[in-house]
Amino acid sequence: IIHEGPQINDEISEIIPKKYLSEGDSVIRLINQSKEIECNQDLYNRNGRFYNSFTFPHFIFHNTSSEFVGILQLSAEYENICDNSNKWISCQLIINQDQQIINIDPNKLVLCSIIIKIELNGSPEVDSQHRFRAHHLLSQPLKLKINIEDTKMKHSSLILEQINRPLNLPTLKKLIDPLNISQSNILGFVSADDCLIEIRYFALVYYSNDDEKYSIQFSFGCDLYGLRSPLWDKQHIKELQKIAKQEKKSKLIVHEHVFNPFIHCLALFDNQYRLQAIKIKIKTNTSMTIQIIPLPIKQIFNES
Repeated sequence: IIHEGPQINDEISEIIPKKYLSEGDSVIRLINQSKEIECNQDLYNRNGRFYNSFTFPHFIFHNTSSEFVGILQLSAEYENICDNSNKWISCQLIINQDQQIINIDPNKLVLCSIIIKIELNGSPEVDSQHRFRAHHLLSQPLKLKINIEDTKMKHSSLILEQINRPLNLPTLKKLIDPLNISQSNILGFVSADDCLIEIRYFALVYYSNDDEKYSIQFSFGCDLYGLRSPLWDKQHIKELQKIAKQEKKSKLIVHEHVFNPFIHCLALFDNQYRLQAIKIKIKTNTSMTIQIIPLPIKQIFNES
């Protein structure tokens, strides 16, 4: 096995977001009562840009004074950590209040829903579990800030921290039960991570002898759902061996249209052009794994 590059840390660890208090000289205090920050990303980019949104369904403005006070301006920012310098960048804020000025009675609360939308260059993530989180272009933990200016020209702000949940990445252990594979029938599992976009590409090779229907089976994917699963029965293997003999080749490219250009497979033959193994190379933007998986044909097809 040859492996180069980093791997995604998919160990589940409970990281608790840091709690901040409302700051400023305004009598209006900002309080987030939302149990979770609801994250989402646009399905597609438009002209190379898309939005990553963060919803706070239960956000409170508390007038702590004995006078009427209104909120004149609401704004939002997010922290961009670049070259070890922390910069706050303006972004969109949407509130479910129709009036331009939010008036708050003395010693009263106003409950509302707030959405912060960050516009980013590039493309949204590839699937729902990746889209329901902060995009990989944003820092983690992600700091968001809500600012207000009241009718007395005083200001308050509140910092909110968002932490992505761990991804449910494919592993051999997670694939065995859904595919109904016996541990003894597994021939090999190869994977490589793209740490830029937090995706794991993999190839699983195993054999089936259910109902005496013998075959070598493959499962290729980058998640636990959209698998590509070709199989080789005895007839297909004979055809591969025939092609190798006719072309006098010890290697043949196979599965060339499966997750191209990330996964490359070569069928390997001996000097009698008998299938011996499959060489799988998975290459991403950040990592690469190469592995040769032996294919014991006699054992697989129950030959004496």
